[in-house]
Amino acid sequence: PSGRPPRESRTVATPRGIVSTNLPVFSFSYHDYSSSRNNRPEPIVRGSIYRRGESWSVKIERPRRADGRRQYRYETCATKREAERLRAKLIHDLDAGTYIEPCDLYVHEHLKEWLSYVSTRLSARTVERYTQIVELHLIPGLGQRRLVDLRPLDIAVFFDHELAHGRGNGDAPLAHATLVKIRNVLHRALKEAVAWQRIAVNPATAVSVPNGVPETAAKARSLSEAECAALLAVAQGDRLYDPIVLTLPTG
Repeated sequence: PSGRPPRESRTVATPRGIVSTNLPVFSFSYHDYSSSRNNRPEPIVRGSIYRRGESWSVKIERPRRADGRRQYRYETCATKREAERLRAKLIHDLDAGTYIEPCDLYVHEHLKEWLSYVSTRLSARTVERYTQIVELHLIPGLGQRRLVDLRPLDIAVFFDHELAHGRGNGDAPLAHATLVKIRNVLHRALKEAVAWQRIAVNPATAVSVPNGVPETAAKARSLSEAECAALLAVAQGDRLYDPIVLTLPTG
């Protein structure tokens, strides 16, 4: 039957004499697994981490130039773990197509370029309002940070500071509506940074505006002496005259 090994006649010496046998012939193949294991290609590690003094450096191969030449990106981290995480993130961005070339612009530089960009696309009144928000709030609070280093936590801390000191002193916090306007302008400016491939994601998207104070409370102020005198003159003889007299000294 097919599948059986072929047989071969042999003579075998035994104590009883020479005996003829008809034994099957088996063939064996030997595979050197150790050799194949040693020849197995090692996994390719894209990027390297090495120590430089008290810090750790990350080296990642960036997309090649138009002429095919290699180019690399170098970053410095405080610890080895941070370097490993950064290397993994950069490799992930390269594979996902979301890698952004490092940008050395500061936030204030991007905001000024963005204002110039929208000045030819929006109304003059809108551009004037955006300019006031940028110059009075965003540049003093966030302008000295590198654009690529701006994180949602930085923006959240900025809004908390604006809530308490936005008018220049702790006695006059910003209204909630004003904080919303500031956040909208910042979000729009950073949205263009993403479109211009200066940053990968918009950090303002993950930040909510603190409650702030009602618009009427933010605009409340004490009356001047002349205004108090005018109010008392008008209220003379009215049933509310006595309550007004009692409340005016309290502001």
